[in-house]
Amino acid sequence: MSLMAGPPKMRLPYAPAASLRLVPNDSGTAQSAGSAQESDAQEESLYRGIAYAPEQWRSWTETSKLGPDALIAGFSMSLDGGQPFPPQADLPAYIWDRQGELSLTENECQLLDCSLENLTIEQALDGKLLTITPKFTLNYHTRAYAAQLGEIRLVSSHRFVADAEGKPYPLLDTEDAGDPVLYLEDPEDTSVIRQMIHYQGLGLKKDYCFDYHIRQPLLRHWPIGPAKGVEVRTVTVLEQYTSYFMQRAVTCLPGTALWVPAYAPVSWGWSLRVEWEQDNWVITRRKLMNPVVGHDGWQLPHWQGNTLNYRGN
Repeated sequence: MSLMAGPPKMRLPYAPAASLRLVPNDSGTAQSAGSAQESDAQEESLYRGIAYAPEQWRSWTETSKLGPDALIAGFSMSLDGGQPFPPQADLPAYIWDRQGELSLTENECQLLDCSLENLTIEQALDGKLLTITPKFTLNYHTRAYAAQLGEIRLVSSHRFVADAEGKPYPLLDTEDAGDPVLYLEDPEDTSVIRQMIHYQGLGLKKDYCFDYHIRQPLLRHWPIGPAKGVEVRTVTVLEQYTSYFMQRAVTCLPGTALWVPAYAPVSWGWSLRVEWEQDNWVITRRKLMNPVVGHDGWQLPHWQGNTLNYRGN
């Protein structure tokens, strides 16, 4: 599994943040974690995302009980960038991946359902909005330790409008970033981890629905940026999103747990063109890439910059 793997290239920060919904299910109550703990009772319980002393993790790698790429010294996450750091011999390190002979005590996360819904043109107060709603339902079982669950959302995006002659004017273009960037909705949005649950206690099993609205305004006359004053004939959206569902153990001491993957990344995309025809906006091109789970298992997201850095304004 690649430490720096990212999704292929391909949002404008317009949509309001969606709150995470707890989906009722019959198993959303405390369940015994005894079987997991009893199976590991004869050896030390090891956890992903927890700091281990240098002499401890070095002994694992020296005896090949743990693969060298399974460890990181830390994971920097900010609006401007996210990347893991390789372990250093004299510093604590964190296990983020399952590589080698060591047995790890794990929580369980399963993707129950994923879909793209409600592709439509909506009426807003001052115009129309092109909208779509991706939805992911996950079952999370804290069988090994209490934890938080959340999402890091990256996107590759190209959005532009064109006039009657077909001349394009950019709204958002992340191509110069080279890799997907962090999805942000507006200048007041400062969340790297999105739709984060506050706490799920040990032994609980619950379903959560991660859903959010992606929106693109449809305006005949653009008010800002390179397209300011242009009489718009078409609006085009070409985007690919990847959601990284992450977990962090609940610990007593701050700084002793990192966000690590809870599930393989899930990617989806849309390619839409909307045209002004007979005094109305009409979808004239529609191509959806349904959600796909990555085949390489857990991956750590990495990014440089966010969508606000690449708007055409």
